[in-house]
Amino acid sequence: MGLLTEAQSYLDKLERICKQFPDASRCTAMIPAVSGEKGWLLLKSGVQSYNEAMYCFEMAQKKYPNNIDWNVGYAIVLSHLEGLSGATESADSSQSVKQWRRVLELDPNDAEAMVQLALKLRVFEQYEDANTLVQQALAKSPGLPYVLRYAAKFYRKVRNIEKALKLLDKALKMTPKSAFLYHQKGMCYKNKIQTLKKSQGSKGSGKIDTLINDRKECFKKALELKPSFILAELGYAHICSINEEYREAEDIYSKLLELENTCPENKQEIRFQFMLFEQNYRHSNQMPSNIFWKDLKSNMTQTHGTIVTPIWRK
Repeated sequence: MGLLTEAQSYLDKLERICKQFPDASRCTAMIPAVSGEKGWLLLKSGVQSYNEAMYCFEMAQKKYPNNIDWNVGYAIVLSHLEGLSGATESADSSQSVKQWRRVLELDPNDAEAMVQLALKLRVFEQYEDANTLVQQALAKSPGLPYVLRYAAKFYRKVRNIEKALKLLDKALKMTPKSAFLYHQKGMCYKNKIQTLKKSQGSKGSGKIDTLINDRKECFKKALELKPSFILAELGYAHICSINEEYREAEDIYSKLLELENTCPENKQEIRFQFMLFEQNYRHSNQMPSNIFWKDLKSNMTQTHGTIVTPIWRK
């Protein structure tokens, strides 16, 4: 912009700051606070930035290992990375479990860390410990939306759907514009529909129709609040398929299949669910072509070296 005097003043400020750090060069200093803030920014930027975010939190912790904020960020990014790779075999070998335990050592009353650790322990089938942590978290912070929404996710995963819905409704009263909460409600209704079909079959058709409509409204609301919510779009497309609204479902899948600026995990999920639509609702006796699977496989191996478990099955 030609503002050379102003530019020089900022360079002078930077140089004065860097002189405070003995290992720094003239205009470069590894300041833990900068690394920590950068880690949070990268964490919110999406899956493609997780590895760099992990490195930033590690750098911040080297100087201040007891900083709660950076330990929490480190635990979150480790949880995400483990969820993507699916390579961890037990809680003892899970770095994210160790890190969430570390957060609770630093702050035993951190209810958010309790529910996050509970969700990880559930994956490794340590249900008793996980359930205890969720109960403790709800007792300590019964009015914290973040705790409520992840406690609800835990109860949905262990098939206590009524408890999950109760917590989600409570959280929605506090944060009525949360697309995540509406999506979670939609997932709860999906579980209720599956259970009702198994137990009552065609006898429960009336209740099933009501639940299908409730589920559709939840995904619709989530998309109104966050139009770029891919999982909610996929859920909405699936409901359209069940309702025999095939043209609308196909339009949604067609739009999603054309997305380029999204992570490989989303691309995989889109293709996988479109494949199920083709197989189940077009009444085709043939599986998708080898080209489809080749495309799906290359999508994942280029990024992670393996094909991860589809999101809907986790």
